[in-house]
Amino acid sequence: MKRNIKIISGLCAVILLLINVFAVSVLSASANDITCSNGDKAYAIYLYNATDNKPLFAQNVDKTISPASTVKLMTALVAFESIDDENATVTVTEAMLSGVEGNSLGLSAGEVISYKSLIIALVCGGYNDAARVLAVSVAGSVDAFVSKMNARAQKLGALNTIYTEPTGIDDAAQTTAADTMLIAREFMNNSVLLDYSSLPSYKLPTTNKSNEKHIYNRNALKSSYTTIKYLNPNALGMNAGMTSGGGYCVVTGVKNGNQEYICIVMGAKHGAETDTTYSYSIANELIGQITRLGERIILPSNKIISQLPINGAKLGKESVDVRPKNDVSAYLPSDYESSGLLEITYVYTEDTLTAPITEGKTVGSIIVSYNDEIIAVTDIVTAETVERELIIYALYVIKKFLVSRKFLLILLSLAIIITVKLIISARASRKKGRYVGRRY
Repeated sequence: MKRNIKIISGLCAVILLLINVFAVSVLSASANDITCSNGDKAYAIYLYNATDNKPLFAQNVDKTISPASTVKLMTALVAFESIDDENATVTVTEAMLSGVEGNSLGLSAGEVISYKSLIIALVCGGYNDAARVLAVSVAGSVDAFVSKMNARAQKLGALNTIYTEPTGIDDAAQTTAADTMLIAREFMNNSVLLDYSSLPSYKLPTTNKSNEKHIYNRNALKSSYTTIKYLNPNALGMNAGMTSGGGYCVVTGVKNGNQEYICIVMGAKHGAETDTTYSYSIANELIGQITRLGERIILPSNKIISQLPINGAKLGKESVDVRPKNDVSAYLPSDYESSGLLEITYVYTEDTLTAPITEGKTVGSIIVSYNDEIIAVTDIVTAETVERELIIYALYVIKKFLVSRKFLLILLSLAIIITVKLIISARASRKKGRYVGRRY
């Protein structure tokens, strides 16, 4: 009997082991559906399905790193949760501005500004003086506010996170990508903060100390303030920034159907040779795999988009083909062509060209917008070289001269001179006739 029990127990153990192996293999297959071609260009990467509570891609997510500007997610959460009315105002003091470093809105002592303006300045513009004013105004001091931040992190389960100040400029702070996901999920659940962080730009109202200020989102996934190359219409705000200790960091959200995702890239590098900020390029690659959003070539560089008239070329050559200087590309959904949201504008600097023309001559610009946001810009250039035909060119110069204002002025001057001479001659003839007709 005991032997049978042992056999049954052994079989159960084997079955459980197989189930676990199968479960792991299924999980791995699901995770392996998402890839990252530039994973070596960032320290920590985390793509997380917040709806199903499932990681889709994870790299060093439990290893500590300086949080850089992502600290502002917690700053915004604590500040927003501490106020009753975001339209209430704060009077800025010298103590609030003491020690402000880095990106600054330019607040001054005695300035009266609303909590709403301060929070938008914080999560959209990333301004450090807005962070410190919020901290002191809601907690009495920066230290007291930081204590509230750390307590909130612990409550969320972000147990490896330690904040030292509310801006992220101090690299002594630490967090992990896994902790940052928990904080970002809480931030994403706050629709007001998420909307504010998704604004491409915002006009802060006039205060008693300053005129209206137009601020721009420093997150290149949401705004063309720093560059247009990373704009992603499917990215949902949150935060981006960099410090020497934290590298380039970005935290953003994505909604695809009824699923919500969080994408985190921390400790990313900047490729000087290609001018690539890998926090953004990695985020776009991961987001693209979720939404089937990819880098779409809207206009290839070899596409002839128009012809411009040309003068002075050989007989029969009346126009020159023009094309984009480079491939016009952007991160767009697969249905971008049928969405009605894409707009291509051609702006020409010259209406007519004159031979000789070399291939690659810039004659205008292409501006591409999606959902009223500029997503790509490139030059329009000539697609061919056209030599000058001297006889045709001479005839063109003559024709051009004959219809020019200068020639018309010459004709007008000659007409006036001839008319004046005729008048003078006629008067002289009449006068002579009178003398001849007299008798003495």
